[in-house]
Amino acid sequence: MLNFVDLENIKWFLLVVIFITLWFALWFPVACLAAWRLTNILHWEGIAKPIRRLFGIKDVLVEDEDGNKETKFVYPDNFFGKLWSCFWCLSVWVSIGTTILVLVFPFILLPFAISAVAIIIEIISDRIVST
Repeated sequence: MLNFVDLENIKWFLLVVIFITLWFALWFPVACLAAWRLTNILHWEGIAKPIRRLFGIKDVLVEDEDGNKETKFVYPDNFFGKLWSCFWCLSVWVSIGTTILVLVFPFILLPFAISAVAIIIEIISDRIVST
């Protein structure tokens, strides 16, 4: 008779649960930072301009009354336009992608997480120096 409730099976089950818990505890902060950084890149930065163009988003250079020029985005009136115009909405979809990457290829997220930490440190140091 096969007994599944023996100490050996319980020990292996607990080891698997501990391993999975530690895996997610270690990679969760990396995934969060990477999701923020990737969302920021896709939503704002010039390097993602070709990707935004694929979804019909146009960058328009506008000048205010003082002569300062800034880039404004013109979003199409469709699902992707609404998605990309909202940073929070875009971050949900990017987070789904980072969750999949944590499960499959977690090390791909490291450069984005490290970049996010570097940006946060720079923002904090700028605020300390400017006060």
